[in-house]
Amino acid sequence: MTFWDKMKQRWLETLMTMAAIVVIVAGLRAAAGVVTQILLIAFLVIIFSPLYYWMVKRRVPSWLALILLVVMLIVVILGGIALLAKAFVQLGKNLPDYYR
Repeated sequence: MTFWDKMKQRWLETLMTMAAIVVIVAGLRAAAGVVTQILLIAFLVIIFSPLYYWMVKRRVPSWLALILLVVMLIVVILGGIALLAKAFVQLGKNLPDYYR
């Protein structure tokens, strides 16, 4: 294989790699709604799996450990919503002070 054939081969590989990156990025942008949900689920699994395995190790039945984690997640989400609602109520009460 000559020098020019090697150069052509490298150029073709580089062009194919860049085209593949463009296709992947376009696909991710088109499926952004689904991809973000999958990434959120993966994040939650990574965060809560040590606690799940700790409970299973302590002889909590697997189904009960899973239910406890789901309930804990719901409580955390509802607590965050309650804190956010409280902050909005305080903002509404203090809004006239911001006009001055």
